Amino acid sequence: MFRRFLALFALVLLVTLSGCGGTPAASSATEVPPAPATAVAERTPVPPAPTVAEPTAEPSAEPTAEATTSVAGDAATPEIDLSGLLGGGVGAGETVTNELGYSLVVPEGWTVLMNVAFEGTGAVMMVPEGTDPMEGPDENVLAINVGDSSVVFDEAALPPDASLDDLLDSFQNQMIEEDPTVTVSDVENVSIGGLPGRAVNITGSVPDTDDEVFVRLGIARIDDARIVTVIGIATRELWNPASVDSVFASLDLSGLE
Repeated sequence: MFRRFLALFALVLLVTLSGCGGTPAASSATEVPPAPATAVAERTPVPPAPTVAEPTAEPSAEPTAEATTSVAGDAATPEIDLSGLLGGGVGAGETVTNELGYSLVVPEGWTVLMNVAFEGTGAVMMVPEGTDPMEGPDENVLAINVGDSSVVFDEAALPPDASLDDLLDSFQNQMIEEDPTVTVSDVENVSIGGLPGRAVNITGSVPDTDDEVFVRLGIARIDDARIVTVIGIATRELWNPASVDSVFASLDLSGLE
């Protein structure tokens, strides 16, 4: 039921990393020929003559084997700050602003992993505090998406002017087809970013493990072309629907063009 959101994360990750370019190959060290030795004429020991110190030989500019190894080692692939690349790192109680112009306050216990915008869609994905950003999201995700409905309801045959109830019905039908054991609550009328919206609670299971998973989904229509979707997904030990409702309340869509 949440695979499409993880697929979105993977797509953005690949696009971001490919835009950074590959790791530059180590350039070979330039060999510098050693400086010619300075000839010193043998001195005849004449007592009155002053003592002349023998000049110190110039160090060779040719790199040693150890230095070459060091150069090669410096060219190793650097550690990637994935959270930084994806616009994450904003913690609980702080405001995160998406490039599309909307913003929200990160709920308690969550941190932003991804905050990106591309092709008219703006997505913010949060994970529980302490999650390793290099591992990406698992079953516990809190995501906000603003854009065309096809981004979230990608497998649904919906008319452009589909109502909120049409969208919810389509989403529920998709989930039931994927997992006939899911249960869906009655539809609630809610306010999402100041817009009239709909919300449902869903209970299902994690694929391949059968662990119980809980979902709270809210949607609202911004205009004829765009919707805002807020979805919280968590296992029993981390499930807190109040986190989703806090996003409903703090979401500010006034900066959207």
